[in-house]
Amino acid sequence: MMELPKQYVPKEVESKWRARWQEMGIYRWDPARARNETFVVDSPPPTVSGSLHVGHVFSYTHQDLIVRQRRMAGMNIFYPMGWDDNGLPTERRVQNFSTFAAIPTSLICQTSNPEVILRNLRR
Repeated sequence: MMELPKQYVPKEVESKWRARWQEMGIYRWDPARARNETFVVDSPPPTVSGSLHVGHVFSYTHQDLIVRQRRMAGMNIFYPMGWDDNGLPTERRVQNFSTFAAIPTSLICQTSNPEVILRNLRR
């Protein structure tokens, strides 16, 4: 049986799995596939009114499980996480209450192409 490491090192673990999922095409979406072969989830982000709480985990976990099941069933998945529910107020809140600067929504969403959006997010 594989032994679990004593300490979780996010950069190592997450970069390993992100590379593997990219290689497998997990997040690939083909806009040319027929609508009846495509499963779409449209979900806005939480509002800027407060911190994340167990309700967010409850909501997003259900969506994630359904998307994963549909992907395993061979469906073409389009699951863009909402980025601009509140626009500038959201960006300002992130900038004011975190240790990093928000990536402007205009940069992330220059296109509706998911590959370009993901590339912009990785900058």
